[in-house]
Amino acid sequence: MDPVKPPVRPTPRLVEVGPRDGLQNEKSPVSIEAKVAFVDALSETGLKEIEAGAFVNPKSVPQMADSEIVFARIKRKPGVVYSALVPNEKGLDLALACKVDKVSVFTAASETFNQKNIKASIAESIDVEVVKMLSGIGVQEFSIGDTIGKASPDEVRRLLFLLLKAVPKDSVFLHFHNTFGRAVANAIVAWKTFGITGYDSSAGGAGGCPYAPGASGNVSTEALVSAFKAAGSDTGVDEAKLKAAAAGIFRHLGRPVGARPAK
Repeated sequence: MDPVKPPVRPTPRLVEVGPRDGLQNEKSPVSIEAKVAFVDALSETGLKEIEAGAFVNPKSVPQMADSEIVFARIKRKPGVVYSALVPNEKGLDLALACKVDKVSVFTAASETFNQKNIKASIAESIDVEVVKMLSGIGVQEFSIGDTIGKASPDEVRRLLFLLLKAVPKDSVFLHFHNTFGRAVANAIVAWKTFGITGYDSSAGGAGGCPYAPGASGNVSTEALVSAFKAAGSDTGVDEAKLKAAAAGIFRHLGRPVGARPAK
């Protein structure tokens, strides 16, 4: 009798958000040179998408105030998508002027979080001209974020069971923070159970959210690459180069890779 073959699952797609989500909460300024070097190092790892900045109000997120310069100076590698976060039409105009490959717009399921994050209600955050424009061309992807990092694998299963009734699985990306150490388990269960392939992650686990007290960094890209490899799927990311990129930016942050900033 032939041995039972394991199911063939699609290859995970990792979106590196370290240059944006990983750095936006840093209190001390990170130099343009360090940001550009970080993106360029990540570009050599085999990652297919890098969120290189955000076109947001510089008063709200000072660390992202130089995103225009960062996009102008990075060495764009063919085959890599360089994306950015935008909150409104003004941000979209800036992103288009910088020839950003893809933009992400955002809202929240929590009214309080949305007010703190972008100073708008849920309704207001999506009732702008940019959304009408995007609706006209069709939003292609939906990134579901667990910003405070409290989700469990069972909760991920319940959410995806409902979500996938409304949108195709290939359009879903999951954005886990590792506050309670469950981010990798959440990603693996979404991949194994539902075939979800899209995941946001941050080199070195850098990150956090200024409007979600207690939230730790994003799940580290290294951890996801290692976990998917152990589960039988090669993400195509060079682990040595990835670790070197993480080490480089953490040197500029002045602390060991993965360490949280002092409070």
